[in-house]
Amino acid sequence: MRAFGVIHSAEGSGLSDHVCWIYDDRSEFVVSAVAFLAEGLRLSQRLLYVGDLDQTRLARDLGGLGDVDALLASGQLSIASVASTYAGTSAHDWSDQHEVYASLTEAALADGYTGLRVAADATALVATTGALDAFARYEHVVDHLCANGLPFAAMCGYGAAGTGRDGADELASIHPLSHGGALPFALFAIENRRIALVGEVDALVADAFRTVLGRAMPVASTVEIDCSGLAFIDHAGLSMLDRLATSSRSCVVLDGGPAVLRRLLDLMQLRAVVAAR
Repeated sequence: MRAFGVIHSAEGSGLSDHVCWIYDDRSEFVVSAVAFLAEGLRLSQRLLYVGDLDQTRLARDLGGLGDVDALLASGQLSIASVASTYAGTSAHDWSDQHEVYASLTEAALADGYTGLRVAADATALVATTGALDAFARYEHVVDHLCANGLPFAAMCGYGAAGTGRDGADELASIHPLSHGGALPFALFAIENRRIALVGEVDALVADAFRTVLGRAMPVASTVEIDCSGLAFIDHAGLSMLDRLATSSRSCVVLDGGPAVLRRLLDLMQLRAVVAAR
């Protein structure tokens, strides 16, 4: 399985890591974004820095990378606004943006780099409930790019004041690596188009789990969820998963997980959720 968990530094991130960085002060994100992009320099990736400020101020953020002008001139570094990066999308619809990043990654490989690395402050894109819901679904699609072999690494920054605390926590929980989120579980993509559920799911986080699950569940007749990193889930969480699977006419297959998971599955006899054989 991919590297996952709570992190406190962007140093050491790999070619395809997907990081969520929740911040209270923008300067916190800038420091971490520079560290994240510096890892890209070390790994010979092409870099893209995206923010909701003018080009001069964004370039000033990156002073810790060294000679920013030289990096820009060489083509290894680009700086872009949120508006220009997402200019081709309609309101609350980022369904094609992952293809843009896939194409940019392929172009970076063709130019001799080892892949693409993006650090983006996306707070401005999730300012309303509808926008947050749509962008979270898009985030999960992007996560599949990272999980399934594309050398594309991304750090997604969100200001808690702009997203709301609940929204920030939900966004963090759909990334394998996160900083600043408060939910005890995460749901993210893994290889072969599967997803992983890690951490703990109980009644205290039932509402958040329902929201996150609804955004992350793929549309498929069979959905495989790796639970090897799951420490605990209660009957309410499983019932919620069963209702969602039933409504989408899917069969959810849970692979691995704690002993209590299999015991609950035996007792509950759910309609659309089964243990892997």
